[in-house]
Amino acid sequence: MDVRNGCPMRTVEGCRFGNGAILLQNDETGIEFRDTLNKKAVTNIGCDHKECYASVVSGQSNPRPNDEHRSPEVILEQARDFFKDFYENVQLDGIVDYESRMQQVNSAVQTSGTYQLTYEEMKYGARVAWRNSARCIARMFWPKLEVFDYRHVTTTEEMADALIRHVEFGLNNGNIRVGITVFPQRMPGRNNFRMWNSQFFNYAGYEMPEIGRAHV
Repeated sequence: MDVRNGCPMRTVEGCRFGNGAILLQNDETGIEFRDTLNKKAVTNIGCDHKECYASVVSGQSNPRPNDEHRSPEVILEQARDFFKDFYENVQLDGIVDYESRMQQVNSAVQTSGTYQLTYEEMKYGARVAWRNSARCIARMFWPKLEVFDYRHVTTTEEMADALIRHVEFGLNNGNIRVGITVFPQRMPGRNNFRMWNSQFFNYAGYEMPEIGRAHV
């Protein structure tokens, strides 16, 4: 096995499923899960069954413009893909089956133009999104990602409080922990929840008159 970019993941040879999924195994924990994203890639990122270069920076991401909203057809198509992955990889007591959940999603989209994830669905989606990030070499810790649900906030003050809690959790007196805080989703006719800062923290500098430039 080739381990590159701090990602000790390997493909279990011969374990393909009817939907094109590949069984992946984490060599550190022994946890196995099915991956179907390999069939949806639109560009070649240099991965094969022995090694993967997905964490090598290959270009800038292209987020949607602030005023662009997905159509109901696109939302439902993406929801079907997500919930197929969710139900293949998550086993929880008390959750409805795939068909019943998709009926709920269809009804919500037809009524309001969107739908809401449960906490377990959101946690799975956030962790898998980090796992599949092409620009983060720390993603090997994706199963440990803590997900904080702040989709209920309505004011900038509540958002600021959530961000402070996020920082306090992450810093943890020097013992760094990984987490993500989720705010309300983008909705037509509603202002977006967004941060204007490029980062939580930036370095502070001061001028050195004798050399004419700032030092950190």
